Amino acid sequence: MKKAADEEVAAVNSTDITVSGDGTWKSRGHTSQIGVCTVIGADTGKVIDVEVLSKACKGCSRWIGPRVGSAFKKWHARHSQVCTKNHIGSSGKMEGDGMVELFQRSESERSVRYLNYIGDGDSSIFINLGMSSIW
Repeated sequence: MKKAADEEVAAVNSTDITVSGDGTWKSRGHTSQIGVCTVIGADTGKVIDVEVLSKACKGCSRWIGPRVGSAFKKWHARHSQVCTKNHIGSSGKMEGDGMVELFQRSESERSVRYLNYIGDGDSSIFINLGMSSIW
């Protein structure tokens, strides 16, 4: 995906790029435990970055017993390194949170700045990103 970002930069001759983005969920509706957000270069059509958000972790659900005490602390210290739960809040909030994460890391991980965003009309994304939507 870093290569895709480099190709987008070459296509527009700038590190300030326009991207298209959207989010989707593992299951229909806004009750899914897993969501995915994607950012795509507007000129190349290539995927530049993705963020997977999860409200659950199978490893966490396998812990049997109280969530206090030394045994839990020991397990949690090991498990936290591989825990897949990275989203707290509603499933509907996943898309906005995921897009914010993608925008925040664009410069450090892709060496680009997402200057313009093309979305599907979900105005909450523009609000989360601090942008105004243009129709």
